[in-house]
Amino acid sequence: MITRMRKDRQALTLSGSKVKGSISLEDLTTFDDSQALVFCTQNLNPDSFIVGEDGRLWLVDWLYAGFYPPWFEFAAMRIQARCNKQYSHWEAIIPFVCGWYFEQERWLYRMMASLSWV
Repeated sequence: MITRMRKDRQALTLSGSKVKGSISLEDLTTFDDSQALVFCTQNLNPDSFIVGEDGRLWLVDWLYAGFYPPWFEFAAMRIQARCNKQYSHWEAIIPFVCGWYFEQERWLYRMMASLSWV
């Protein structure tokens, strides 16, 4: 079991590339709280936008909305883009919508992997 967990940890894939080496405890536990919490939808994707008959743009689907670090929106949008092939074009604009949070996204994937081992 422990050997399998080590192999899983070393083979953790992020955007098709492998994370090299082992992941330290500091990597798993250092949470980026350097920015204030912001209101995020946590479900921002092309299906969340509706153009009304009067031309107004509506943002719908607020199920997971709440106050999170700004990089949570980035990570949620990237997960949705990868899981739904019809959003493949969406992934290219995500950093411009949310900012560049690739390092925080890697931390989140590492943390999620460690939680699945419990």
